[in-house]
Amino acid sequence: MLESGAGRHPVVFVPGAGGVGLDFFLAHEQVASFATSLIYDRAGTGWSADLALPRSTTEVTDELRALLSTIELRSPHILVGHSLGGAYVRRYAQRFPDEVAAMVLIEPLHEDWNAYMPEHLKIRANAAPDDSLPEVTEDLVAHFRRSFTETFSAFPRPLRDLLIDKHLSPDRLLTGFREGSNVLAILDDLRVGGARPDVPLIVLSGTDIDAAQKVPAS
Repeated sequence: MLESGAGRHPVVFVPGAGGVGLDFFLAHEQVASFATSLIYDRAGTGWSADLALPRSTTEVTDELRALLSTIELRSPHILVGHSLGGAYVRRYAQRFPDEVAAMVLIEPLHEDWNAYMPEHLKIRANAAPDDSLPEVTEDLVAHFRRSFTETFSAFPRPLRDLLIDKHLSPDRLLTGFREGSNVLAILDDLRVGGARPDVPLIVLSGTDIDAAQKVPAS
């Protein structure tokens, strides 16, 4: 984890599946100029200790709450969640509403995904066994290297290289697939998890397709 800056309502970044805290480094630096900003790696991701994946929303949100309590970060917090992290942020708000001052959701996962997606993009399985994970081929690694190089192009060179190497390391390359393999259970948790607090909410959505989501050329 990395904590910087100072301010009334701390901003906590929650990465998406396979993401790490340092992916938000540039935003973290800007936020830290006017508020407390925290980036961190969930267990089993980034530079945090290995842990069996996937994990439940209860495990992930309990872990985040324990972290914020341990470092005595002032509550309530502004939670920023990307993709799967957006689902974790919303679940945190359902479980601990008094600890959330506002939410910023970046391309967040939503429980009505299957209701609006075309057939070929609907989520079919509640959990993907290891033998259904993509084969780590040279083409796949090259595809992700191009994607990460583009994503981190504005980062300082040493940090950019460090992040790319971590994302492409054998122990982390498929982390995103493993983290998201229980996605239907996560959506069920959101669907039945109750109301969220009446706090400011911003949803950010892009107008183009993320390079990481494009199918590599065969």
